[in-house]
Amino acid sequence: MINVQPSSLKITNPEHRKERVKNDLKYSWAMGSAAGLGTAAAIVGFQQPDVYVNGAKKAAQFVKTQAANAQNSNVGQKAIKTANNVAQFIKGKATKIAGTNAFNKVYTKISPALNSMSTKWTGLKTEVGKMGKTVSGFLSKIPTKYKIAGSIALATLALVTKLSNDHAYNQGKIDGRYENQ
Repeated sequence: MINVQPSSLKITNPEHRKERVKNDLKYSWAMGSAAGLGTAAAIVGFQQPDVYVNGAKKAAQFVKTQAANAQNSNVGQKAIKTANNVAQFIKGKATKIAGTNAFNKVYTKISPALNSMSTKWTGLKTEVGKMGKTVSGFLSKIPTKYKIAGSIALATLALVTKLSNDHAYNQGKIDGRYENQ
């Protein structure tokens, strides 16, 4: 999938052409590699979903074990103590600020807007919850191998799209440098 755009080869300025061809080759190689590896990973996920399921379980167990070890270590205990001290400090400052006349005046002015927003957010939260249940119910009916392969394909598509956008952006920057020549 290594590809040089014909428009890059038609450029008469040798420096401009060299930069454009280099950009084309760099991004076509990256997009081809990402697409190929993503396709291979999706095929493995489709044919042998247990590889990913077991890997995810092992990774989750590893993270859980490491988090517990970190929490029980001296450094972890000191970090928790420091975080609690910072939280208490912030809470104390917030309490002092909330008791001032300036805060009360501002709060009185924005209170109606905050209440209105709160009502709207509650409605949104309810709707998102309903949608989550619907999507969850739908996803529970899909076999694991399709979920894994689809997730990998979606991530691959996102990466290839990002690389394509970066290619176009860099091409524009290159063309901008040689615009008046």
